[in-house]
Amino acid sequence: MSEVRKLSAGQQYDVDSLELAYWVDSHYRQTEAVGYHVADYFEDGMFLGADDYGIQPVFYRKSIVLA
Repeated sequence: MSEVRKLSAGQQYDVDSLELAYWVDSHYRQTEAVGYHVADYFEDGMFLGADDYGIQPVFYRKSIVLA
């Protein structure tokens, strides 16, 4: 089982527990995301999904807790 995981858009998470592993692009390739912030991908704990460029955070599986 992979140590990291993308989140599911529309799902509620305990954002404070999440530990960022890295950022990926729309092809799930690791990418630099200068100026990106994890908080911008959540609204009231709900994960909004990738941005318009397909960039999204990936988290360590052990840190992912559903709200």
